[in-house]
Amino acid sequence: TIHGVSLNLYDVLLDEFLVIGSVAQPSTLGLAEQMYTTRLGTESGLIGSIYGDLLGANRTASPLVYYFATLPKTVDGVRQKYFLPFTPAALMDATPRFLFSKYPTFFLEDMLVSIPSTLAMSAGWIRSVDDLGLRELMIRLTPEATMSDKDSVKSTLLDVVDGRIGFTLRDYFDDVRALDKVQLALTAFSIFTTVVAMALCFFSLLASMYTNIHEQ
Repeated sequence: TIHGVSLNLYDVLLDEFLVIGSVAQPSTLGLAEQMYTTRLGTESGLIGSIYGDLLGANRTASPLVYYFATLPKTVDGVRQKYFLPFTPAALMDATPRFLFSKYPTFFLEDMLVSIPSTLAMSAGWIRSVDDLGLRELMIRLTPEATMSDKDSVKSTLLDVVDGRIGFTLRDYFDDVRALDKVQLALTAFSIFTTVVAMALCFFSLLASMYTNIHEQ
């Protein structure tokens, strides 16, 4: 799946889940920002590291992969084909929210490009950024924000999307709290099994001592 992303994408996503395989050109700019520079521009994007070997993208900095699209428009009954040179800005081992891997884990992996690249790949069928649909809006609060601030923002967003078809709101902290509960349950179970095992060992030791004393 091809996703057009904004240049501040990795300022919002969690760094803990970001694993970069390799980059085409070292830069002080972020990965998403590089796709908006004139150096790479609309011919660049992020793909999974597995394609480095499959496509040879890790062995050359020249445009290698060509995007192929079958357009709805036909000429004399033949569908038109559109080619666009593409150079991976980076090969990704993993990234939050999107499907990237250096192993054949997924049947289809994602591909991240800039929004101008999305327009270029449409071959003119999408005339403007205003015509692009917004699939997801990710918000990351500043480190100074409290849980009260987060709940206030969440409440405001729920009021905005309330009753609108196709709109959902997902809170990362809700997922974290659910995982914390599971981790707490596993920890309690582990402690319980450890105590039971130690008790069994203790009674086994007592039984062995009693048997030895009785035999003597």
